[in-house]
Amino acid sequence: MTSRLYVIACTCGKQLIVDEAMLGKTGKCAHCNANVLVDPGLAFPYVEEPPTEDERRALERLANDGVPVEWKPGDVIVELYEVQGLLGEGGMGKVYKVLHRGWNMSLAVKSPKARIVLRADGAANFERECETWVNLGLHPHIVSCY
Repeated sequence: MTSRLYVIACTCGKQLIVDEAMLGKTGKCAHCNANVLVDPGLAFPYVEEPPTEDERRALERLANDGVPVEWKPGDVIVELYEVQGLLGEGGMGKVYKVLHRGWNMSLAVKSPKARIVLRADGAANFERECETWVNLGLHPHIVSCY
């Protein structure tokens, strides 16, 4: 089930989109790496703005590369990953349960939201999030990232 998203401001001036599970907790800003308290009294519900005309055109071009922008159960991505369902969604992207057809095993794949990577620093922010996850290393309570 997808949880609710909220927006909180960092002291660096960037707005951060957080999951409701973060309310009342401290996290790191993806932009300046500062500690940010996600104060429930200062957070407000996140509402995604409709795409601009430029974003609509860019999303149409993305959809023409053979990989759907929005995945649904039954889709096969790059002839390797069969989408089985949506596991969750955050400010940066969606996490899907997929079947790796070559390994015959279920995996979770995080796909960045198209609108995120269209922004000037969007792809870099998504890559930084991925690098942070990979650099966590192996731990019995953290899923591995490749």
